[in-house]
Amino acid sequence: MFEITKVNLEQVQLNQGRQILIKPPLDFQGKTLKDLIISLAPMDGLKWIEEGRFRFQSRAFAADEIIEKGQIIEFDKPPWLEPVVPDHTHVLYQDDSLMVVEKQAGVPVTPTGDYYCNSLVRLLRSSQALPDLSPIHRLDLETSGVLIFSKKVDERAFLQRQFQAQQVKKKYSAMVFGHLEPGIKQLHGCYRKGVDSRIFSKWQAVKSGGKECRTRILSVRHWREFSILELMPVTGRTNQLRAQLSEIGHPIVGDKKYYFDENVYLDWIANRRISRIIKQTLLSSHALHAASISIVHPVNRVPMQFDSKIDAVQYYKKTLQPSS
Repeated sequence: MFEITKVNLEQVQLNQGRQILIKPPLDFQGKTLKDLIISLAPMDGLKWIEEGRFRFQSRAFAADEIIEKGQIIEFDKPPWLEPVVPDHTHVLYQDDSLMVVEKQAGVPVTPTGDYYCNSLVRLLRSSQALPDLSPIHRLDLETSGVLIFSKKVDERAFLQRQFQAQQVKKKYSAMVFGHLEPGIKQLHGCYRKGVDSRIFSKWQAVKSGGKECRTRILSVRHWREFSILELMPVTGRTNQLRAQLSEIGHPIVGDKKYYFDENVYLDWIANRRISRIIKQTLLSSHALHAASISIVHPVNRVPMQFDSKIDAVQYYKKTLQPSS
């Protein structure tokens, strides 16, 4: 039995700013820097362009300059107030090689968007004095559950190869809209971003040219107008479970990006007020939880399984908002 310990996370409010490398999406080739930045940061983008914060090969990138294939744009983002994240996490297991934590919803694993210092890896590095700590897999911002970090650089490759070889077994719990047919045992298809969506980061099914996604459905239970699923992803693509379940008409409850109506996510991006969309999403965060993960230890080569101590499904049921 692993001993669970609580770790406090000392988040920041105002950070010191950072340099970001921007690789423009393919659909912005031939458009201007102004077009790109307004789509990414409609509130502050024009001001940042005027301040000369965007550069290409160490020279200022003008607002009306055309974006070409392969360009990497340097952006000196000024200090900003970071979103609030949970003030603690629970460590399920650790030794000289690994730290396994119970990630809460609402904190990103690595720096992204408005989260930089307030990302789980940076908070843990600081609080635990572990400068080489690094996640060996990812969970989305709103996904909770078991997450594994490597403490040593020279052991990381062994752990990552297990993911690449699809040797790592992961199980997720999810609550989705509608009654999924119990006879569906597998989700399989190819996906890529922004096929015909107004959300450029949204993954959608394509007939060819995308990344293969495979997921096993281990169990299906119906509860009210929802389904409770136990899922085992075989591949490990970004947003895989969320995109696949949405594609078959059963988006995860609380999922803004993959909800039936894209206007819900676009409203959230524009206003960041959950009260405006909660009648549609029913939960403030999406109902997806990493319940367990099994890997081989990088030193003693012993198989290890780490299980979440949270009954996520019961939490979703208790916090679910009345449907409109």
